[in-house]
Amino acid sequence: MSDLFLGAQAPRTGTLARLDPRTKLIGALSLSGLSLCSQNPAPAFAVAGVCLGGLFFIGLPWRMIRPRLTALLGMTAVMVLLQAWAARSLSQALHLGARACGCASVLLLLGLLSPADQVLAALRWMAVPEIFLEIVSLMHRYAFVLIGRARDIVAAQWVRLGYCGIKRSLSSMAVMEGALVIGSVDQAFAVFDAMHVRGYTGRMPASPLPEMSPADWAAAALAPLVCLAAYVKFGRIGA
Repeated sequence: MSDLFLGAQAPRTGTLARLDPRTKLIGALSLSGLSLCSQNPAPAFAVAGVCLGGLFFIGLPWRMIRPRLTALLGMTAVMVLLQAWAARSLSQALHLGARACGCASVLLLLGLLSPADQVLAALRWMAVPEIFLEIVSLMHRYAFVLIGRARDIVAAQWVRLGYCGIKRSLSSMAVMEGALVIGSVDQAFAVFDAMHVRGYTGRMPASPLPEMSPADWAAAALAPLVCLAAYVKFGRIGA
């Protein structure tokens, strides 16, 4: 399960990975804005295709791409089906699915190109409120703790035949989810106490980012312009 979320094995060498994290974040926000603001689904699907193609470009092996691609397409398919059933409009459902697919692809590529601490440092550089950065940092850290705990619980249930039959499987799943909720509450109190005794004052420590090179500044300025031009050319109805 953790292989679906962790990008620690992703190669971080090459042209894209060497870009400054602020440049990559500006590019990611520009592509996400193009996906969300386009009035037809074509630009959003194009963004998803470019980002998914970027996974091959950075040298990510297929065994790591496959679970991510399966999760992304499955999430999009469910969203399209639910929206088509609720709104009775296939075009509206496809548009919503394209937006979700485009934005999720951007986040996936950004997460594989930049460690979380660099992304948070870039967000701090963009004057994002500290409380938001603190929440994101703690969620990123302890989401994997919960994933590991869930994996251990499921493994213990399997060896005790907890998933033999539908009724027993549902019962075991309910027990696992309840244990995770209780464990997350206990973990929250433990983390707060640990941060308090270590002198936490309301600001998470972070290393400053180095100066951006002229090439990074040029790429950061070019990305919004390219996305704006794509929106004007392809993103508007009747364009």
